[in-house]
Amino acid sequence: MNNEKLSQITEEFRRRFGTCTHVVFAPGRANIIGEHTDYNDGLVLPFAVSQGLYFAIGPAHTQKSQIFALDVQELWVTDLSGEDVPHPWCIYLLRALSAVGYTGSHFNLVFGGDLPSGAGISSSSALTCGFLYSLSRFASLHLDTADLLSLSVMAERGSGVRGGQMDQYTIIHGLEGHAILLDCKDMSAGFISVDPAYFQFLLINTRKKHHLVSTEYNDRRQDCDLALERIKEVDSSVSSLRDIHAGNMDSYMNVLSLPQSKRVRHLVHENDRVMQMVKAIKNKDLWTAGTLLYQSHQSLSVLYEVSCPELDFLVHWASGQSNIYGARMMGGGFGGCTINLVQGELSDAQKSQLSQSYSDSFGHAPEFIYIKPDHGLRAVL
Repeated sequence: MNNEKLSQITEEFRRRFGTCTHVVFAPGRANIIGEHTDYNDGLVLPFAVSQGLYFAIGPAHTQKSQIFALDVQELWVTDLSGEDVPHPWCIYLLRALSAVGYTGSHFNLVFGGDLPSGAGISSSSALTCGFLYSLSRFASLHLDTADLLSLSVMAERGSGVRGGQMDQYTIIHGLEGHAILLDCKDMSAGFISVDPAYFQFLLINTRKKHHLVSTEYNDRRQDCDLALERIKEVDSSVSSLRDIHAGNMDSYMNVLSLPQSKRVRHLVHENDRVMQMVKAIKNKDLWTAGTLLYQSHQSLSVLYEVSCPELDFLVHWASGQSNIYGARMMGGGFGGCTINLVQGELSDAQKSQLSQSYSDSFGHAPEFIYIKPDHGLRAVL
């Protein structure tokens, strides 16, 4: 927990509004492997990270609610009607209010943290989940984890992204020292112990923000939906693309367009890679784990076509480093971060060399973010 950032949030609330009644922390999410599989009923292996967003909330004594985003220094003064949305982040909070059907008292809220926006670490899901939990505690809504999951998913889909439930589930249920093996077909989950002596993770942020609503993210989901429709026409026993596996995949390719067949091939092999990764983590097999990451990136770049030059550059650089076992793009794609399986920390020389070569190519240096599996959504006060 970032005590300095927590103090900044609570002090800002005190300065603006007085004493807050509740403080909540919502972590970001990293995903070891299993990308774009969640909304296709597939397998994923994410974990909650130590970085996240803090929320301080308390009663307002006016006919307006005031919400202050500390990191960007933006204030939203609202009657909660939804007619005034001055900043992009307000949309997520407005959708959350609509999802829960909030009709309670006005409130003041200050939020902020150490989670980069647009980096593919689920800052929007942390914002939505953290806000809903803060509101639940403030207004005694008594939302349980199942309520928080369904409402946060509803709110984010209302913002225009047709994502799955992985991000929200991980943020709500994260457990220190563990990844979550989540089956998105039935939302069953198991915790996988991740030994920090062997498995150490570094995010390298391209600092190219991905905006999933305005990218081809939804187009990829449509490709999958259309592929499923065509497969169902020839095989009514198939209920989702999760039912397609390596043994029967080729029998369906002739009814699919080239883009659709590429998406399906990625999904089939990515689901297999998730289970192989679980085995590698349990066996402390770093070489296999790293190989799986590189295979995943190649598939995401060539078959699912959601990478970009910046992400490919970082993965290629990682492949030449003796203390990086593997790397891949993480998140929706088109920007954001790579996740790297590392041995210890990168040297100053490595970071300097990468920063210089990356800056020469893209005009700015990348950002280095060390992460580890940590607890999920929780009350601080």
